[in-house]
Amino acid sequence: MQNLGLEGTAFSLNPGQTQTLAFFDITAETNNPFGAIGVYGVDATLAFADPGGSASSVGGGGFINLAGSISLGALVWDQHEFTIGFGNGGQYTVMFDQGIDLILGTATTVYANVRLDASPVPLPASALLLLAGVGGLGAMRFRKKKPSAV
Repeated sequence: MQNLGLEGTAFSLNPGQTQTLAFFDITAETNNPFGAIGVYGVDATLAFADPGGSASSVGGGGFINLAGSISLGALVWDQHEFTIGFGNGGQYTVMFDQGIDLILGTATTVYANVRLDASPVPLPASALLLLAGVGGLGAMRFRKKKPSAV
């Protein structure tokens, strides 16, 4: 298994947008040209610098390789979907690839999908007070003026 060097990778997301990251490679190294069977374990963390947070999970799986050219593998995580909240009510949703994959060759890439979900911005109570004040001023303007005494 090898890391694809995601450390320091920078990207930004708009609300509702998803970014797919090539998280790491799994390579079934076999010395037998006729076939091989193996198992593996994975401990992975995807961390965010801004606004912060991380998603970590432990997984594992196995593979069967036939004639060095066709592989059937499986990857299962203890937890593969995460929600990372941050201060203003928004959140990231992170999903690690998992499942069963049939590939030509002995290597595959595991992906992670990151989506930004922004929560609606709440209207603060002070804005309602401001609207009431402006409405009151408008009502006073249209109020009939008393005739002045001459």
